[in-house]
Amino acid sequence: MTISCAHVACIALIFVAGAGTPAKARSFRGLVRALNEVALSIEFEAKVSRLGFREGEEFRKGDVLIAFDCRRHLAELKALEATAREMSFTLQSNERLFKHKAAGSNDVEISRARADKADAEAEAFRIRLDQCAIKAPFDGSVVSLALHEHEYAAPQKPFMSILDVGASEIEVIVPSSVVHKLPPGALFNFSIDETGETLPATIDRRSGTVDAVSQTTKIYAKWQNAPAGVLPGMSGTAEFDAIGQTADGAR
Repeated sequence: MTISCAHVACIALIFVAGAGTPAKARSFRGLVRALNEVALSIEFEAKVSRLGFREGEEFRKGDVLIAFDCRRHLAELKALEATAREMSFTLQSNERLFKHKAAGSNDVEISRARADKADAEAEAFRIRLDQCAIKAPFDGSVVSLALHEHEYAAPQKPFMSILDVGASEIEVIVPSSVVHKLPPGALFNFSIDETGETLPATIDRRSGTVDAVSQTTKIYAKWQNAPAGVLPGMSGTAEFDAIGQTADGAR
């Protein structure tokens, strides 16, 4: 049986029509942001005795970022600890008297409550004094600093902001109409404006809300390989060659 050119042309047309058109590449703007960023403050007023690091300087986990002069607070702690010992002696005395029926059970319970209260107050103050030397919770750098040596830190007022420069993620703003095509695990490339690099990334999660005015939402992505020299605040473009393709190639 011979096949005419007309038949071949028909088969080719059917194949092309069935293949469909390739998905268009889409690009959206994004921002590199730190995973760990902390604003430091203390619970009481204290004078700065030593600044371990200044703005822009890097530190390692466990380094003392700032130390305060806590001599007055240490004296207050000693007074609280003395009161706690006094309450403990009173409790022991009442327990001995109770055994000899020279004191009532109420006297014992009241002295026990006072001893417990004094212990708790001393322990709470002891925990607060852990802030006299604030140590770095991770490797990072100082973003901002609002204190100098010999100045006083105000209670609950942030005086230093730090971030982890080694752990970052990408925040991308996308139209809400395509977010359902960008599931966790979807791959894309992120081109960084400041460095000119293009690095692979994977969608980690999606925002749970949509901005009603702009009709946009956010997705958050993690790097496939930890990048060097990429800093929080850098911006770039997320390039999706095939929206919806996941790390295993599924759709």
